[in-house]
Amino acid sequence: TFEFDSSFILPAVQFSMSEFKKLLDALPKSPAAVFGHADPSGNDDYNKLLAGRRAQAVYGLLTRRVDLWEDLHNQAEGGKGWGNTSVQIMLDSLGFPPGRTDGTIDPPTKDAIRAFQRDNGRSVDGSAGPATRRKLYAKYMDFICVDDKNQPYSLQKTDFLGRGTDSGL
Repeated sequence: TFEFDSSFILPAVQFSMSEFKKLLDALPKSPAAVFGHADPSGNDDYNKLLAGRRAQAVYGLLTRRVDLWEDLHNQAEGGKGWGNTSVQIMLDSLGFPPGRTDGTIDPPTKDAIRAFQRDNGRSVDGSAGPATRRKLYAKYMDFICVDDKNQPYSLQKTDFLGRGTDSGL
């Protein structure tokens, strides 16, 4: 679901999300809960923060809270944010191949961003700024959070154990 030391959700989660939807449908009155985990090696305090960011990413995905993803993009792991690699992975997954997914913004990546912007009603400047990223997050969320018929689904905050009353998510 995640690369080592990252809270960015990889496209391979699609299968798990389909299985999760089956579970939701089989247990319609059961509330959902999200718990984050991190590698047991390394600093416990850091791993706790990473686990929390991973839980935030999954909650944001399930509830389509693009603001939570923007927050993670800007302040995630080690203060460096998700970075350009996540943008490239999302673009590639959505059919706008940047030619690389190593975080380097080169002409093909800028072309992929421009194509995404054109197809999604954004100002076309080749830069994945906040407005473009929010649209990119929403499209990517709908791409990876699908049922077994490849149809996007989402949850409401009231579908969770805390019923949306916990300000800390």
